[in-house]
Amino acid sequence: MTASHPPRLSEEEMVDLRSARYFLSFAAAPADVDAGRNAFTDKGCGACHGVHGTATNPGQAPDLAKSELLATDSSVASAVWNHLPKMYARMEEQSRAWPSFAPGEFANLVAYLRSLEK
Repeated sequence: MTASHPPRLSEEEMVDLRSARYFLSFAAAPADVDAGRNAFTDKGCGACHGVHGTATNPGQAPDLAKSELLATDSSVASAVWNHLPKMYARMEEQSRAWPSFAPGEFANLVAYLRSLEK
């Protein structure tokens, strides 16, 4: 009988795995569109991301009401993951704090964005 060893993951793979699990904990919660609208405002998303052309600083980030990336939870996770470095750098340039989300808040935010007319 051979000993079973846990899989070996690189540091990058482990970061990716933990990030995916972290995101899924937010996406799995039941969503509330009204709470998502509040999160969009309270977290300052509208400073860069507008909905139907309402961004405070237009042109810095896509209009989220028109985004096809909201179609599935995995496309949302992928979009956030792939654009995080650019978003973080922009926020630092503007001396803005990175928003934190309690469990369920991100799911609410996505539900709100999905409720908007395309």
